Amino acid sequence: MKSFRLYLPKESEQNVQCERWKHLFNMIDRIHNEVRVYISGIEFSETDAKYPLPYAVIEGKRVSFEHLYEMVLVKTGKAEDDYIPKEDNGQD
Repeated sequence: MKSFRLYLPKESEQNVQCERWKHLFNMIDRIHNEVRVYISGIEFSETDAKYPLPYAVIEGKRVSFEHLYEMVLVKTGKAEDDYIPKEDNGQD
């Protein structure tokens, strides 16, 4: 069982990139993995964020959107092709 965590800014500051992250996290098998989504101001303080929001960690290690997309959709066969969208937010 792997532990997936997504850290998002407060809802009023969320944008399309946050929606992409949430959609991707909804595709993770929740029966065999621990999946958690945290929202700033509700589950954690933004000052406690280790990286610029939004970001994800697997087993405590930060992962890029591209890496998680490949892991969740491409390698499991859920994607129709091998296309991996690029995250365009200045991270990584």
